[in-house]
Amino acid sequence: MRKLYILFLGGLLFLLSSCSDYQKLLKNPDPLVKYQAALSYYEKADYARALILLEDVTPFYRGTDKSENILYLIASSYFQQRDYLSARHYYQAYTTSYPKGKHFEESAYMHALSYYKESPEPKLDQSSSAKAIELFNNFLIEFPKTDKAVQIQILVQELKEKLAERELISTLLYYNIGNYRGNNYYRSAIVTAENAIKEYPQSKLKEDFAIIIVRSKHQEAIQSVDAKLYERSTIAFDECTYFLQEYPTSKHLKEVLQLKEDLGKIIQKLT
Repeated sequence: MRKLYILFLGGLLFLLSSCSDYQKLLKNPDPLVKYQAALSYYEKADYARALILLEDVTPFYRGTDKSENILYLIASSYFQQRDYLSARHYYQAYTTSYPKGKHFEESAYMHALSYYKESPEPKLDQSSSAKAIELFNNFLIEFPKTDKAVQIQILVQELKEKLAERELISTLLYYNIGNYRGNNYYRSAIVTAENAIKEYPQSKLKEDFAIIIVRSKHQEAIQSVDAKLYERSTIAFDECTYFLQEYPTSKHLKEVLQLKEDLGKIIQKLT
């Protein structure tokens, strides 16, 4: 027990001493001392303290040979503290200010990665996801031989899957509304799903979009006025045929076969 107390007391005294030294450092008028201390804190992964010192000396070194490194370290310190909004702002500032800088490639990548880190769950606004995809693609164009290419492709596909899921949420919403107050939301579901399949052809959700298209066209058919019943039933029937060809082992196989049979009876009756 006594040993634990001594260790605790020693740790507390060290912490108080460290805080006292840091406070003195903040009051030091010499920017070079602060800059060197910031580098030391950064190397020790004490990003919070490094950041305060770096931002403090920024005005003194603006336009000097240290300015570039300070800007990069500020961006990286924010990123390491998971303040991705601030990080992307400073990474962008770096790439704009130093297009030939030693950290340009890394900053361009980290700028995109900061947006990736901000990407929320699919049901929320996906502006950050779209921006990350744009920046990652720009990065690959500018640095086609980068060793980060495979990792970037994985991240981009992950983001696209989020965007696809966001579209699926909208598609399901339209389908569930159906025909409401004279508005055909089945058509909105179809258009949204078809666009999503074109936009995200590699998505794992492709079949989910496809079944909603089938169901929506079936609903359009059976809820049609007599003048449009034959045409819409034929369109829905063809959609069922396409689905069965495209997804022969689908979990929706039984459902689609039944819909196709029902539509076939309607078509036969009207022929």
